[in-house]
Amino acid sequence: MANTPNSTVSPQNAVLFHADLTTVSASTTRGPIANASVLLTPMFGVLLVPTVTADTKISKISLKGNSATITTANVATIIGLWINDGTTAYLEKEIVVTAVTPNSTTTASYESDTFYDDMVIPIGSSVYLTSTVANPLLNASAHGASM
Repeated sequence: MANTPNSTVSPQNAVLFHADLTTVSASTTRGPIANASVLLTPMFGVLLVPTVTADTKISKISLKGNSATITTANVATIIGLWINDGTTAYLEKEIVVTAVTPNSTTTASYESDTFYDDMVIPIGSSVYLTSTVANPLLNASAHGASM
């Protein structure tokens, strides 16, 4: 008996996005941000996932300490994950970051992975990250699939 492919399953392409949070200003809000395309600028937040042209599932957000020297500590902060629908940005998730001081070449800098089962970014939306503390010395990556 021959195998028949399931024609109802949409193809998925892997996606990987990156953002540098080392130069963001401190964010002091959790409320929706109207006119988000103006307010979510590099001084306030950083673009992690550009406006998508197909529904995009995000399965993991990774954070990693980033500094010019190997022994510089990242900053304790809360990273906000905002979904911008093109008009308003809404705080979707928060990731608590602890400070880690890598005291030698044998101690790793801060890193974390936050997994999501059901985070889908709809067509026309984008994702921004903010930090409650300026210059947290972190990089971020979003792992997922375009559907």
